[in-house]
Amino acid sequence: MNARIMATPLQTGGPVLVESKRPEGPERASPTPNKARRVRALADALGVVRILALDHEASLERQLRARGPANNSDVVAFKRLILDALTTSVSGVVLDPVSFLACKASIPPAVGVLLKAEQSWMAVTSAGDRITVVNPEWTVARIAETGADGVKLMLYYHPDGTPEVLGRQRELAQEIGELCAQFELAFVLEPIGYPLPDDERGDGEAAEANRARRRPGVVVESAAEFARSRYRADLIKIDFPVDLRYVDVYSARFGNSRRPIYDLPAVRRTCRSLARSCDVPWVLMSSGASNGEFTEYVRLGVEAGASGFICGAALWSPAVERYPDKLGIEQALVGECRQNLVNIEDALSAARPPQGTSHLAGRP
Repeated sequence: MNARIMATPLQTGGPVLVESKRPEGPERASPTPNKARRVRALADALGVVRILALDHEASLERQLRARGPANNSDVVAFKRLILDALTTSVSGVVLDPVSFLACKASIPPAVGVLLKAEQSWMAVTSAGDRITVVNPEWTVARIAETGADGVKLMLYYHPDGTPEVLGRQRELAQEIGELCAQFELAFVLEPIGYPLPDDERGDGEAAEANRARRRPGVVVESAAEFARSRYRADLIKIDFPVDLRYVDVYSARFGNSRRPIYDLPAVRRTCRSLARSCDVPWVLMSSGASNGEFTEYVRLGVEAGASGFICGAALWSPAVERYPDKLGIEQALVGECRQNLVNIEDALSAARPPQGTSHLAGRP
């Protein structure tokens, strides 16, 4: 049974959770020694995951173009500057394959490497469902040949989507998981929610509030589905289940004083529900959040059992703002961006690998 979450007025204690439980199914197979070694390469010696996300392609190029001339080579050069400045402080990186091959020299040997399997674009159905499209030029077999430690698959998923689309997305996740097992690569699965038309009722702030009400259910149910052993995921990368802009103690700080939907105890209950639904180690993505918001995501997530983070722009966005000034970019990376990482590390201090996941217990 998956968790069902619905928002209720704050005076009644926030969202009401139907208790979730771990998905039933066959026992999870133990990883082979080579696969376990590659999973461990993504974590630090304590098994805590601290991964720098740089798999952005078209979206990052658009951001740079808004500030100056930029092409694919400029995007790769920008990523190289980030890697040079920040990889000494993280346990792993996630990149697109082309950037990885161009930037290998900037990645220390002790840093684990994930390569994305999906394209930067998606297919969209007439009903509003989103479909992940894998990159046919970069199969799991070819990724294995690069020497990377694993594959990351971003999978669009909404539990109330069209059954045919949900089945197709599940089949894709299962196929990539099986291939990663065959090639003894780590498999990081990233189910990412999106709004269906019914989630966006109203205009402007009303639509945003409706999305905030649906978000906990989408996140928790997606985690429960893809924690099933059939997908063979070694790590689940998941969104924080509550939009802090709609939480009473955070709305003034992050949400321009939006009308609260949730209170802090409800947020903690939702995080615990997420943890109960997922017996695969899970980490938090930044998903467009500011550094301040993401730091709180991590702080609350590790209380419930999150094993770390995979974070992109919430770390390095100040460097984008200095483009195309190379000196300015480098100054931002050693200044604001490093401080962003310190902020997250402080929130991460309580993170530990969950019980029963010794294959994530860090490098030997």
